Amino acid sequence: MRRIRVLLLVVGVTAALAPAAVADTGPRVAGKHQWTRQFGTSDFDYGSGVAVGTSGVYVTGGTYGAFPGWTNRGNADAFVRAYGHGGQHQWLRQFGTADRDEGRGIAAGAAAVYVTGYVGGALPNQTHQGGYDAFLRKYATQ
Repeated sequence: MRRIRVLLLVVGVTAALAPAAVADTGPRVAGKHQWTRQFGTSDFDYGSGVAVGTSGVYVTGGTYGAFPGWTNRGNADAFVRAYGHGGQHQWLRQFGTADRDEGRGIAAGAAAVYVTGYVGGALPNQTHQGGYDAFLRKYATQ
């Protein structure tokens, strides 16, 4: 009999303001909760994409606030947050323009994570074409 393992990751919106971490340290059983990570700013934050790669788990979305150590560029900014497979926070990047920006999709490769979405202005060293432009960003994971 062949066994199939499935990892289900859920991202979305929460109204809570403080980060929280919950981990189940008991034995692994199919369908049993393993860990939860809640994070955000003092404003509205949301996740819109998740990817799993060999080096970790990655979340993208948007924030109207500023994560610790980052500055909101105006309206909503996009973000990428990385976790180890056990749920340990690894890194976060927040970026945007003076208009609304959002990370909408994310994919993980062997040594990089790729984020796509839209921006309402020009990202550094890029030219705004008008309205909302698509973007693709690559981040090294190792």
